[in-house]
Amino acid sequence: MLNHTDDLLALEVHYGCFGLIEIRLSELSEIIRSNTMVYEGTAVDVGALDRLWVNLLRLGLFDELVHLVKQYDLPLKAEVKTFLDFCGREYAACRKRGEAYRAEHPDHDIFMLGCIVWGEVYVGNFLRYNIRSMLSAGNLTALAAQGTVVFSIVTDAAGAQQIRSHPLFPKLEELGDVEFTIVADELTAVLTSGHLVRNFYVLYGMLDHCSIFFAQGAASHLFMIPVDSIVADGSLKNMASYRHQGYECCGGGNLVANTETFLPAIDAMFDAEGPITISTENLATLAAEHAHHYFTSQVVAAENQDFGKHPREVFWPIEGGLEIHSVFIHPLFTTASGLARYRRKHYANIDHGMLPRIFAGAGHIKIIEDPREAYVNNFTAADRLYETTGRPFDYGDLLRAHDNSYPVQRRLFARAQILPCRLKGWTSYRDVVADSREVTARLKGGLLSPNGNSAVEGSALTIILPTHNRPDLAKAQLRFLEASAVCHRVIVADSSDVIDEELRKACTGRTEYRRFHPRTDLGTKLARVARLVTTPYVATVPDDDVSFPHTIDACLDYLQRHPDYVAAQGYVLRYSASETQLDIHSVHWFIPSIDQSTPLQRLFELVRRYQNFFWAVFRTDAYIRATKASKAAKAGLFQELAICATMALLGKLARLPMIHTLLGEEVSFEPSSRAHPLFAFINDSAAFFHAYGQYRDGLVRLLLRLREKGGARRRKDRLAHTIDVIHASYFGREVDTGIINRAAEVLIDDSTELPTGGKLVHRKPTIEPDDAVHLSAVPGHSYIWRNAVLNAEPRSEISISNDEIARVEAALDDYLCSVGSASGRAGKCLTADSRQQHPAD
Repeated sequence: MLNHTDDLLALEVHYGCFGLIEIRLSELSEIIRSNTMVYEGTAVDVGALDRLWVNLLRLGLFDELVHLVKQYDLPLKAEVKTFLDFCGREYAACRKRGEAYRAEHPDHDIFMLGCIVWGEVYVGNFLRYNIRSMLSAGNLTALAAQGTVVFSIVTDAAGAQQIRSHPLFPKLEELGDVEFTIVADELTAVLTSGHLVRNFYVLYGMLDHCSIFFAQGAASHLFMIPVDSIVADGSLKNMASYRHQGYECCGGGNLVANTETFLPAIDAMFDAEGPITISTENLATLAAEHAHHYFTSQVVAAENQDFGKHPREVFWPIEGGLEIHSVFIHPLFTTASGLARYRRKHYANIDHGMLPRIFAGAGHIKIIEDPREAYVNNFTAADRLYETTGRPFDYGDLLRAHDNSYPVQRRLFARAQILPCRLKGWTSYRDVVADSREVTARLKGGLLSPNGNSAVEGSALTIILPTHNRPDLAKAQLRFLEASAVCHRVIVADSSDVIDEELRKACTGRTEYRRFHPRTDLGTKLARVARLVTTPYVATVPDDDVSFPHTIDACLDYLQRHPDYVAAQGYVLRYSASETQLDIHSVHWFIPSIDQSTPLQRLFELVRRYQNFFWAVFRTDAYIRATKASKAAKAGLFQELAICATMALLGKLARLPMIHTLLGEEVSFEPSSRAHPLFAFINDSAAFFHAYGQYRDGLVRLLLRLREKGGARRRKDRLAHTIDVIHASYFGREVDTGIINRAAEVLIDDSTELPTGGKLVHRKPTIEPDDAVHLSAVPGHSYIWRNAVLNAEPRSEISISNDEIARVEAALDDYLCSVGSASGRAGKCLTADSRQQHPAD
């Protein structure tokens, strides 16, 4: 189980915290709760247990961990069991207290400040510096004007008494309510030793979640201001106001100061009783004068020849202050809506794991680019030192430090903070623009596969990208795959009338270019390309629509774990686009998995509610057989049917509850007279029945081969008749006697203008109250999710989660930048200026 949880953590770091990982975690949860494991208490078991409990907390499986400990009487360390017992009771209690608090304040914005503090010195510093800085006019007083303020303080009984008896306590009660969560003395006794305690941050993170459960119960916004910090004036008000700009979380980097000299300097500037009212520039300047090793080891300057080994942020001296780029940001402020999505907790470390569990993309995370608006400066003991590399700043060292950073965190590095301060003793010697651009590119593109191999080497999948006369869109797809850090081989199968040299040149490294004659039909092209695939799995991706890499990877994982399935696909949605909006308006393909036990039963389930399984992930051996059948079928309609029907005969087809592809409004190269059964029949009935006969006979031959293996051969004519009746369930549904009557009239009049199927056009109606509009991280763009998608029918078959929507939006941000406009078709490319605002998103 330890190895399994290690693999899941690596999988999550690689692909993000939604979709694929959720499926795998639900399976692990079921395994744990089924009580089917064996614990023998060997030395290996005991050693594994010391890591396993931390892994389960990182994965958010708190209840499962508690279940394991009780079921098998696992010998965890006494302090760990104590923390588990306490949190097991207190989390539920905190949520109930939050719900009761919301019931008392039903119509207000609630702003909760979560604090965890213990020990006389620690509590004293919290009251004397942290709270006093929040008592400045632009902080708590201004925040109280926006809603109800409540302080959620996690401490021990002595700490609560110390806080209640402090002269500032009446001021806190005047500004808001104070809610204490009392921690047993034996827990704080463990934490008192601080960072010397093994897994200190894990235990701290567990207690930090008490305030989170309280805030979720109260449906409140949550400030998580470190208690060992000074808050610049105006910070709380401005952070709360970011929610009106569409942001759901905010944070940023900061200098860290030495407690021993920084706090006396604060005392010299302010009297001992009143608020600490200080601007960002003055606060950062003072911190720089008393800089802690945390800052001095992570500043890119000529004087620093021993750079930090684990930098969460990097500081470049510039004129007027510092430019900061961060990977990890502490969630200083999270809105109620964002917090509501924090369902699978990262109990072990909020700084590392909370944001990735809420946000698939970075569009709704506010990096405080101008810290004059909001800034929080930490302080810590001077003797608390950090590991260093023994050499100056280096790209490779920084990248290695973030091997376990989540995708959304890597995206944040691109966003610069310009911190005003008066620096002394630091000499700039590198180009911050070039450095940040290079690191951003490497952070996005340097992902490893879950088994630790490099991109193509570790992949079991090949992506086939067929294209015809759409070179710009094909190049955009390649840029999109690159931006998404796709780790698979890609084959571009181009049958365009004219070779696009830029497209061919773009096919380097893991992408290879294959040229086909312009008159090569799609079935023949796919059959030839399929023979080039050397991996056990293959995916097809359109050039003119959007297929999502995270769903492709989830489908691959599903097939690897379910050998009786030959294909897997998520939902296929339809969208329209303008220059600034992408309107996702309907669910197009959604039928459930086809998992019947016999080939004919599967064929019937596919055909009776026919929906395409064409842009999907396949087992390569089955795909090769299906494309051979497609090549033999000739006509467009039956080439498509041949692939899907052959797959159904060969094995089961999976539908995952994820969004696989968005179909746009590009005009198909395949006219309705070749692609739609009714119009194909009207256009040329003889050709229709001839093509159908070839297609049907191919299915019969395959079935006979499959049945011979099973020793249950059936008469050929009986099989053919069965397949005819099965397909009548599809063709009959497409019959429109009005169109047939009109076609008959046209033919009688000897006219050549037979009816054709008009292309459905989305009318782009006004946005209704039940529709949702979400901001894109690409400036000036947004996504409309229609109610017909959010609450698609049948509800028993379609389930699109908020997490999946967030994951899709993060990918669409990359797609918009890759294509060049929200329309993805005719608009001008994003300008260099607009892309530089958030170049990683």
